[in-house]
Amino acid sequence: MRMRSILAALLMPLWAATAAAQYIPPINTPAAGPVIMFAVPAPSQYAALFSDDSQWPMAAKRVGVISLVSGWINNSATDADLSRIIAFAQTHRMKINLSLQAVAKIPGQTCGGIEGYSFPGEMLIAMQRLIRLGGTIDWFDMDEPIWFGHYYTGDGGCQIPVDELITRISTILNQVLPLAPGARLIDIEPLEIMHQKDWRETLRTIWTGVERLTGRRIGVLELDVAWDTPEWRPNMVTMNQFLRQQNMGLGVIYNGTSQEPSNAAWVARAIRNAEIVEGTLGIIPELAVFASWDPFGQNNLPETSNTSQTWLINRYARDRSVITASFSGVGAHGKLTTKRGAPIANATIKASVPGLDLKKPLPVFSVTGTVPANAATAVMGIRLNLECGCQGLNDVLVGTLRYQETLGGSQLQTFGFPRTHAVYDGVTVDGEVVGGTPVTRFIAPAGKSFLTNSEFFPVTPGARYQFSVPAGTVGGDGWYGNVIIIFVSADNQGLARPTITPDPGFVAVPPVTTAADGSFKIPRLPRTGPGSAPVSVWYGGDDVYRGTAWSPLR
Repeated sequence: MRMRSILAALLMPLWAATAAAQYIPPINTPAAGPVIMFAVPAPSQYAALFSDDSQWPMAAKRVGVISLVSGWINNSATDADLSRIIAFAQTHRMKINLSLQAVAKIPGQTCGGIEGYSFPGEMLIAMQRLIRLGGTIDWFDMDEPIWFGHYYTGDGGCQIPVDELITRISTILNQVLPLAPGARLIDIEPLEIMHQKDWRETLRTIWTGVERLTGRRIGVLELDVAWDTPEWRPNMVTMNQFLRQQNMGLGVIYNGTSQEPSNAAWVARAIRNAEIVEGTLGIIPELAVFASWDPFGQNNLPETSNTSQTWLINRYARDRSVITASFSGVGAHGKLTTKRGAPIANATIKASVPGLDLKKPLPVFSVTGTVPANAATAVMGIRLNLECGCQGLNDVLVGTLRYQETLGGSQLQTFGFPRTHAVYDGVTVDGEVVGGTPVTRFIAPAGKSFLTNSEFFPVTPGARYQFSVPAGTVGGDGWYGNVIIIFVSADNQGLARPTITPDPGFVAVPPVTTAADGSFKIPRLPRTGPGSAPVSVWYGGDDVYRGTAWSPLR
């Protein structure tokens, strides 16, 4: 769904050590742990990364597979670049993955000019070049062939019928697979593919059809996730269950979002996403992928800095922790252990109730940036169950939106939706007082959408700006939507569209400390918050153990 990075590295678990002609992944790999895919976005850093004195010795020990994207090989990479990477991989006992654009383009066809597509022969050229330089291909991943080949309706999408798409994918694969008889095959798709009503049938049919025409089984589905929509959590659970039923492995691309303001924030968000998937939802994937196509998350070195991707690999490699808990009277009790069952003593256990303390002001969320050079005006807006690829119950509180130029301009604009009671096509709007300040409350059930915009206002091209909104939820229900600012040119063309997806919020319960045997007791903890979202008990992790959480719905 987003442009792929040029280079990726996979952390290979024990079960990946031996190639097989047809790969059927194990369903549970607790001893080996997941495979980690690390996408290196900056070719300018390759010399430092793949030198004998590289600045990521610990992370390099954990990497089992280096993944090279075919477009970079064919268009930009020199023989020296590739030889250096191949030699580094061989020295460190890493295998090589070739990332494919696996939907065959038809000469003269006007669609297909986007990622996911290639002319027959292009992928073969990339592979033959690697082999000529001494590389051996052990893995192939495909760049969202079903999404871009069948479902995508934007510019360049072909909406190819299923039977024809099977043939087009197999055409590309049958050119490269004979040169790598033991290589494993991975399909990459966006988690948003679940918005399609027939996603289950379509995935099964295409995977089965490709295996029939190539003799090679697609063993893992690797997910590209929109982390700023709350529906990803239940969808992740559903998709994981579906893949287990198909005897397939799950892969997850762990990254931040385009809204993070710095490399450190982006890396922290990636870690948080990984810990929610594995520590909160309890889903342990076969592939854990680290990649960035965002403004930040582009740093690779050194591994000692919390701004780098190699630091992220090491942070992810910490031992997993496990919380078991249950309600007891008006509170809860439980135990914190390692994944092998050893107690973790003297650890801080926290608990939270979803929603906000309405006696305090709403938290403020913001995004900063530079006004596009050709922008003349902008408009601020609120979206619920709309323009987010998401659907769910929203019970959200929104204060006054604010646009402020902080450098190179002086424009200031605010926008607030009327707080009088009204119903708009099933969406209820009302006023509330939160922390002594009037705010607007929106209740939008799943299936009901809401959109409102401010008036257009002037902006200063090239100025630095901050766009912010006080926001939260009642009971932790939402956000399925976002707050947005749209920059517009003088000829009314839409430009950049920065968005903010506020956190639902929570009220913290006083923390407790685990005993010598890892046990803990929380004296008072309700089953749910003021809304329908469940409470949670969590451990934030430390330099040795990764964080984990428990909730009654897990």
